[in-house]
Amino acid sequence: MKKFGALVVALCLVVVLIGCGSPAPESQSESPGVEATPGELSFTATPDVESKLVDKVWISPGKVMIDNLYPGAQAEYSITVHNGNDLETPFAVTVRAPDHVGSGYEPLPEEYCSWITISDPNPVMAPKESRDVLVTVAMPADASYPDKDAEVWISVIDQGQEGMIRTELCSRWLISTR
Repeated sequence: MKKFGALVVALCLVVVLIGCGSPAPESQSESPGVEATPGELSFTATPDVESKLVDKVWISPGKVMIDNLYPGAQAEYSITVHNGNDLETPFAVTVRAPDHVGSGYEPLPEEYCSWITISDPNPVMAPKESRDVLVTVAMPADASYPDKDAEVWISVIDQGQEGMIRTELCSRWLISTR
């Protein structure tokens, strides 16, 4: 049982470290005043770092912060998914409620998760391929969710994993509304 616990802790550390990869390109926000930026856990990857992670499945960035979201506005940001497998692999990219939230944040209510769209929720990726998946957060013009700080996770699961234990990588999205 102790070995299993140590394995779970080790897997969690790998997920945290790998989920903090290089940031995606600058925000492509469609609305003035709405900003989507990578969080402080992101770092600038160099070709050397990426070459060391070529055999690992990873996502980047680990955190995205969206400030000033308001009714009728939208923010877009790409997350990078890397297939470190030696085979073509399907992935599932979904929106989900967080297991825990950052200080000062609440889980984004489930009914508002429909504001979030993923451009390619089921990418099938070639071996060692990295691909950007665009995530859009669009608050409807008639929405009322003022002055909130909410968190939602973008989940990425390698569908080629076998066995009872499957690794899920998550990018934390912190959304502040006005």
